[in-house]
Amino acid sequence: MIELLIASLLLAQSDGEYFKVEEVTPGHIDAQQYDPTDDVDDIKNDLLALEFFLSDKSDHAKLCPNISWDQPPIEIYKTEPKSYLPDNCKPIE
Repeated sequence: MIELLIASLLLAQSDGEYFKVEEVTPGHIDAQQYDPTDDVDDIKNDLLALEFFLSDKSDHAKLCPNISWDQPPIEIYKTEPKSYLPDNCKPIE
């Protein structure tokens, strides 16, 4: 898991420059500061955002392809996971 995190950080870019990452050993993380439930909450939020994003894309194509709509980027869905379809293009509940 740590190796994947390090590899991800090495690939991440900020303002066109790569982050410099130091090697992290398992004992390097302070157990009092690290709360793994934070990661779980973030993952749940990201999955919910992705679910809404993909549902909106599919629902728009099925329910109202004649309505012009620019789907917000996934980052918007991650900020507030919900449907962003136009009001006149909602699935029947």
